[in-house]
Amino acid sequence: MVVHAFGAYFGLGVSAGLRNKGLVKKWKHYNTGGYNSQLVAMVGTLFLWCYWPSFICVVSAMEGKGGNAEQRVAVNTILAITSSCVGAFGFSAYFNKGKFGMEDVLNATLAGGVIIGSTADMMYMPW
Repeated sequence: MVVHAFGAYFGLGVSAGLRNKGLVKKWKHYNTGGYNSQLVAMVGTLFLWCYWPSFICVVSAMEGKGGNAEQRVAVNTILAITSSCVGAFGFSAYFNKGKFGMEDVLNATLAGGVIIGSTADMMYMPW
């Protein structure tokens, strides 16, 4: 969690520091993927949707947590990935003038799974 928190705050700091619009436009050309690379990444995201909840469940089972912890882990992971993707669709359409950005959704799927990974067996309310 510390590594991911550091990465998040570091990214926010760099984003705040890059206020030069000319520099951002110059690097945007290098930061976008082509159609084929995004299509392959979307296939990887589908695998992520299928296997990330089971991956987290196995980790929970290896820790010896009994009861219905595995079911709770799977539900919490699916809820986290779903809510992250729904939020990404909304924000992507808002910031891209009504168009969805594929990279936004791909990154949101990964972010939702990663953020729930360390606390997936806890009891949460869906909201």
